[in-house]
Amino acid sequence: MNTGSQSPIAPQPRGVLLPWWALQLLAWALYCVVSFLSLTLWYGEPEWLHVVQILLEAVSGALLVLPLEWSLRHVQRLPVALSFALQLLCVAALAFLWNVLRMTTFQIFFPDAKIWEEFGGWYFASILIFALWTTLHYIVQAYSAMAEEQARAQKEHLRRVTAEGQSRDAQLQMLRYQINPHFIFNTMNSVNALVATKRNSEAREMIERFSDFLRLTLDDEDRLFVPLEEEIMTINRYLSVEKMRFKDRLETVIDIKPDCHSVPVPALILQPVIENAVRHGVEGQHAQCQITITAKRQDGELVVVITDTGPGLSGDAHSDKRRGGIGMRNIAARLATAYGDNYVFTIENNPAARGAMVTMRLPVENGLA
Repeated sequence: MNTGSQSPIAPQPRGVLLPWWALQLLAWALYCVVSFLSLTLWYGEPEWLHVVQILLEAVSGALLVLPLEWSLRHVQRLPVALSFALQLLCVAALAFLWNVLRMTTFQIFFPDAKIWEEFGGWYFASILIFALWTTLHYIVQAYSAMAEEQARAQKEHLRRVTAEGQSRDAQLQMLRYQINPHFIFNTMNSVNALVATKRNSEAREMIERFSDFLRLTLDDEDRLFVPLEEEIMTINRYLSVEKMRFKDRLETVIDIKPDCHSVPVPALILQPVIENAVRHGVEGQHAQCQITITAKRQDGELVVVITDTGPGLSGDAHSDKRRGGIGMRNIAARLATAYGDNYVFTIENNPAARGAMVTMRLPVENGLA
């Protein structure tokens, strides 16, 4: 079974990588402009060396941002108190290093300046800048996580809408996929034969069962998922009509474990399988055919197995019977929409006995129920 896996959210996913570095460039460019206007122009006459020195400050600060970003990504996984303390330490240490670099650069360009006496003021400004950068880092990270969450929500909404649409289509096209004209024709023929032989009570009973089945399957409640117990009720209504048609030729065994009754399954998901078993298992031979439905929980999954003792699947891989027909393909599409890759749906010859076997393994918990 293919199970989907989800990796942790990266602090800077590819979707915001370029905007993030564009924001970095803008921030350091703003730092250069502010430094030049507020310090160089305000306190002295500007020289081209001032511009070079400020640019070197910005470049060295941008380079020191890389180890700071790496450290923030890793220490935030630690307990909150420890993470906060280590982040303060990282900011203080890297701000100290940047402050020494930029003061040294300034001293080289302007050797007459007495700036080391003002180390505390310069260091405070360095801490403030790196603290602001850290705040910006977490703002961008939060925005990235929110954007990814919105994208996941939109994807989930689209998956839900698609699944609901397929469920609605399955109900609206019930006569084509599940109560096909062949089934209706045979039922009406059986009723006609009962009336012709004056077995009116049996004819009325068949009409009542057929009406109950139609009323149940064409109900406009349109729920996406139903408890397995309700799905089995629908199957029993269908089989009650078929049993009147085939008499002793059709035998059914249903074994649903008690802890499976409330497990949600896609509505009307078993009907095409049973209809397929009746058409190919019972109608495909003159001998008695037994259709067995079992359901149990196993390893966090609902395992539903439907077998029949009919002739089984043909060896022709291209035959409609081998493929399972349009009803089987409809089931596969609905399961894929409802569960993604987290399900199993197989049609094969029963390895333990004569006939065909359909197996469904569905998550007990699902995102759409």
